[in-house]
Amino acid sequence: MLILTTFAVSSPTIIKIYKYPQQSIARHKNFISENLTYSKHQSGIYYYIEQLKLGLEDFTYKPEKFNIIVLWGITLEPTVFYFLLIGLIYSFRHILSPQFLLIILNYVIMFIPIVVLYRFSSVWREFGFLPTIYILSALGMYFLYQLISRVARIFTP
Repeated sequence: MLILTTFAVSSPTIIKIYKYPQQSIARHKNFISENLTYSKHQSGIYYYIEQLKLGLEDFTYKPEKFNIIVLWGITLEPTVFYFLLIGLIYSFRHILSPQFLLIILNYVIMFIPIVVLYRFSSVWREFGFLPTIYILSALGMYFLYQLISRVARIFTP
């Protein structure tokens, strides 16, 4: 079932890359080569970890994003961001379960263009994170609810 779902979700992208190579992968060659140059000069894997951190920082609450006239990127309220982090931790604890593995893989795969294309920011690419962000935030709320319920059972007669 997982293979069928993966095929159904990824087939439009594969067809687009096949039919229009100049509009998909080829247009990003400059960004990728620029990123490789930077990573060679800045100690390899640590450079990509730093790019990942910068990508996560894009989701944090910044009031100045609301002053932009045109479309802005994702701005998560601080509580949603904290629930997202809790949900990530909860999901990593249960990563051997297929549903959690799929959620984590989706989240990680969405970071590939952001990390590989030298901070090439795209508002539309950021919006692709929204379903996973809110799924993980809901899992964070669920985990916190479970924790509070356990503590409450301990202290109630």
